[in-house]
Amino acid sequence: MPSPASPFHVLMVLDAPPEEPGTPGFFNAWLFEVLGEITPQIRATLLYPRMTAASPFYRIQRETYRGIEAFAVRIPYRYASFRETFANPEMERVFAEVIKEAPFSTVHFFSLRNHSLGYPAIAHEAGLPAVLSISDGWLLHPFRYCGNHERNSLPPLRLAPFVASPLSFVIRTLEDRLTRRSPNWWFEETGRYSMFYHHTDGTFVEEAVLAERARCVVEMFPYLRMVHFFSPILYQGTAYRDLIPETHISFIPQGIPAARVVDSRPFDIDRSLSFGFIGDLIPEEGIFELIEAFNLLRERAIPSSLHIYGETFGNAAIFRLLKETARTSEVFFHGAIDYRRIGAILDTIDALIIPARWPRPDSWLALQAMARRKIVIAAAKTAAGELVKKMRRGAVLKEGDAAEIARTITDLEIDRKRVYYLMRVAESGQFVSSTANARDLIALYQRVSARMKPKSDETTLSRRLGRKRTARSRRKT
Repeated sequence: MPSPASPFHVLMVLDAPPEEPGTPGFFNAWLFEVLGEITPQIRATLLYPRMTAASPFYRIQRETYRGIEAFAVRIPYRYASFRETFANPEMERVFAEVIKEAPFSTVHFFSLRNHSLGYPAIAHEAGLPAVLSISDGWLLHPFRYCGNHERNSLPPLRLAPFVASPLSFVIRTLEDRLTRRSPNWWFEETGRYSMFYHHTDGTFVEEAVLAERARCVVEMFPYLRMVHFFSPILYQGTAYRDLIPETHISFIPQGIPAARVVDSRPFDIDRSLSFGFIGDLIPEEGIFELIEAFNLLRERAIPSSLHIYGETFGNAAIFRLLKETARTSEVFFHGAIDYRRIGAILDTIDALIIPARWPRPDSWLALQAMARRKIVIAAAKTAAGELVKKMRRGAVLKEGDAAEIARTITDLEIDRKRVYYLMRVAESGQFVSSTANARDLIALYQRVSARMKPKSDETTLSRRLGRKRTARSRRKT
């Protein structure tokens, strides 16, 4: 393994600044726990965008985050066209400049959202081996949270949440300057990828543009040396299996620091159980089914309580609807939380519920709960659901509807012996650790960093696609 003075240098590409609360499933929280283990052994540099409504855009700014060097890029909070969300020449130019700043050994794309699908081709042309992490369904469809990749099973995609008019830029700029609090980008980071917020007036994205995006996704994979999944659940049974050969797949599950595993939780509960939901308040998370389940429990006189932690300030439309849906006083909304308070929040509940209806990077959160001797109830087709099956510290929801959730909670309220078994003493050896994650990632970087002969042609993917489109249009005319 490389020493601290090792010249091995990895560039890590993120879809948002590390402190942004909108990142899904506390993804950055896991990443920076792992970075704490990686950086003493290899050098790491970050590249991430910062959304803004004030130009100039696409400027690179050097920053430091927890002692790690970083490149921050100013990007508009919405683009002038939907195409810029996946084929963005300006972002490709920025990426090409950044990889020339240092002799990087490899680049790890933890996400390409808010970047451009042309990055892997640029890295390949520069002789830089690339790894891509896939943690949700965003690549298969513009709706990040949709697990079903079949186009005809989804509503048409509207431009309104993605594209801004000149007037909307002016209004947002004034709002940012007049407000005393820092800008909240939750909607741009998370909400606009939910189908709920596409129930608005607006022009539909043309099918030809969506087809172009799909082609860019397919053309991207040959430029990657390895594709990383957190769980086999997202690879098996999806289009990824047809796009990526098994020889180019690496499965590394999320882990937590060994110090997070505690065994001092109370073992006797002389009251009704307290359940918690921590995540994004959008339909794809199964939050409406969860609240309906507690409505059913109220009708059955089951006194369980539900504590919901998720963004409400920038998510007023769904928050209002959720409050109207709840017909019981045992549902409490607590707002968004800082991931550094996860332990304190988990200590206030007995069980964590993850009823997600889409593939998501949720095993870090599930592990945090199990490490504090909490029950985890998770949907079957998620990484957390797979973890529950393996660890046997919770229940798996096969259907995920309100009736099944209510039935699962009722069974736990009745069978306290099972509750105590699921909340049994936790030992660090039972959990994947962030130390193991760091070791496996470094080994992955070393494996893909076999010498690649740099190519002289630095043409980007978007330019080559542009040439193809120009050639086709000329033939038509």
